Amino acid sequence: MYTVHFTQVSTHLENFMQQVNVEHQPIRVEHPDHGRNVVFMSENDYQGLVETLHLLGNPTNAEKLLSAVVRGPTEAKSWDEVKPELGL
Repeated sequence: MYTVHFTQVSTHLENFMQQVNVEHQPIRVEHPDHGRNVVFMSENDYQGLVETLHLLGNPTNAEKLLSAVVRGPTEAKSWDEVKPELGL
């Protein structure tokens, strides 16, 4: 994670906004008072992080998602195979 001093943010805000949106890497903004640092990230990346935390916060969802990652795309089921299991 890239770190900048908080005084740099005011003079380069537009550049930092573009950087986090293009590179999808957060920027740590360091404050002289330790404990007051912040992380600057794109809204889309933040929303994705919140959604991931929500999905993994449910143990049933977490188990299904993590087992799907382990299986990989070669063992994925087609939509036609899944529909009957879901009652659709």
